[in-house]
Amino acid sequence: MAHSNITMYIESFVENAKLYIVMEFADGGDLCGAVVRRRESGKKWGESEVMRIFVQICLALKHVHEANILHRDLKSQNIFLTLKGVVKLGDFGIAKMLDTSIDKASTTIGLLSIYSYYYYHYCTFIVIVLMFCVCRNTLLSITRNM
Repeated sequence: MAHSNITMYIESFVENAKLYIVMEFADGGDLCGAVVRRRESGKKWGESEVMRIFVQICLALKHVHEANILHRDLKSQNIFLTLKGVVKLGDFGIAKMLDTSIDKASTTIGLLSIYSYYYYHYCTFIVIVLMFCVCRNTLLSITRNM
């Protein structure tokens, strides 16, 4: 999946019966770590910073959804940052590729089994909650699998 806001797959290999997947490095860490660092330093996020992150997450999700892929693990630990200000969605380990009939596809998130149409609204909700948490320098876990 080639997109500037999605971590790039580089290679994979098996060594000592373990699978290793090499992905693009994000030198700014993840969004969760960035929130913790900001909170500890006492600094607040500026409106332009939050909007920059929000827009890039939305662009990544738009690209993924147009390819009929459900990420299914959208959380601050899977949103990566670069020191140049690029935001990248990563960790597609439990993602699901859908048939072309998106409206009839279903997926399981946590304990909820929902149709993919509602999943897109669910993703919007998660991104809004993430941005709210960024603005407040807090972390929130809605469910264990999000």
